[in-house]
Amino acid sequence: MVAITLRISLFLLILATGRNVFYQLAAMQVARLLPAPQGFQQALSWYPNDPEHHYGLGLLYRDQLSHNDLPAAQKHLEKATQLHPLNWMYWVELARAYELSGAAVEAENAYLKAIELTPRSALYWWRLANFYFRSGDQQKALLEFRKAVQLDPASYGEAAVSLLWKSGLREKEIEQVWPDNPQIGLRLLGILMKGGATADYLGKKWQQLMEGGAPPSIGQSYPYLTYLMNTNPNEAQRQWTILTTENGLTDPEFNEGENLVWNGKLELAITNSPLDWALRNRNGYKVRTVDRAGIDDTRAIRIDFDGTENLTSVDVQQQLVVRPNLQYELSFFARCENLNSDQGIYFHVQAGNNVWTSKPILGTTKWKSDSIIFKIPKGVQTAVIRLARARSRKIDSLVRGTLWLDSISLKGAD
Repeated sequence: MVAITLRISLFLLILATGRNVFYQLAAMQVARLLPAPQGFQQALSWYPNDPEHHYGLGLLYRDQLSHNDLPAAQKHLEKATQLHPLNWMYWVELARAYELSGAAVEAENAYLKAIELTPRSALYWWRLANFYFRSGDQQKALLEFRKAVQLDPASYGEAAVSLLWKSGLREKEIEQVWPDNPQIGLRLLGILMKGGATADYLGKKWQQLMEGGAPPSIGQSYPYLTYLMNTNPNEAQRQWTILTTENGLTDPEFNEGENLVWNGKLELAITNSPLDWALRNRNGYKVRTVDRAGIDDTRAIRIDFDGTENLTSVDVQQQLVVRPNLQYELSFFARCENLNSDQGIYFHVQAGNNVWTSKPILGTTKWKSDSIIFKIPKGVQTAVIRLARARSRKIDSLVRGTLWLDSISLKGAD
């Protein structure tokens, strides 16, 4: 008798379980096939204790304008948290519904519950910080922004600084959320430069990056060096000297002020940085440095023109820091081979609105030197040297052949 009773009980349990599974599967299909919100409502009539359907219906009532109903949204999101109280996602979305309804205390408690369930999620600290920020509690917001940034600096470092800066907060507040990650710090420096942070604050953050372990690479430093060249060229030159030394690049002539052209002998790697050579291939030519091709069997710049373009410029250039009202001499060595065109290649120097040029280089020549003497105008602190060519008016206007450059120097002229 006991065995029969046990079998009947087991059969009824299996039957009941199967019935629940059937209703649950049916509810899922109904929710998927019918348009919202009818689908969710019909699903809940089949399986009223499914937290996912309450959650989905709550989001629908909260976020879709065509079905907006905040009290209904709260009701269903609350039900979802009751049915599955350990699901942090339910709590954080319920918090947003409370916030939209003006229930600030309930919203804060729901955000805190989500964080209690998943304290290592930067997203929920971020959501709480934004809640405090929107509520006007700046100090609490800064604390939570800081926690989010500490947990995930890559996702929230830039976002936090951008938000604070655009909201009118400045160095004092931004310092509270600044991440300890140097890579993120470099990107944040770019945000502050664009936003108009003070030069002193930018310099302070840059110095922290330089002293925080491994220094920034030359490539990573490009934005800040560009900023300094536009605002304080002498400081740009000083920082460039420090940065290159820290990165294992040393040009003694430049560092000691004997040559204002960085890497004038071309023995160092080209970085295309604001204070280094910029060598870029364009239509009509290819440019590179070549070992054992220079005047003393050293490295030289080689440019091969392929005869397809009537060029007016060649992207070989460097930006220099100079002093106003002083006279300088740019000197260089060049040779060419079959550089055939009626218009040759020459060095073009520009300082402010003033331009000076060297003699055009043409034909086939051995190594020979040339120079340009010029005076920097009042108020000008930078100059650019680059290669250029006058546009040919001939039928055969395309430039072809090869040009080599070496030992490029800028010094004060007596």
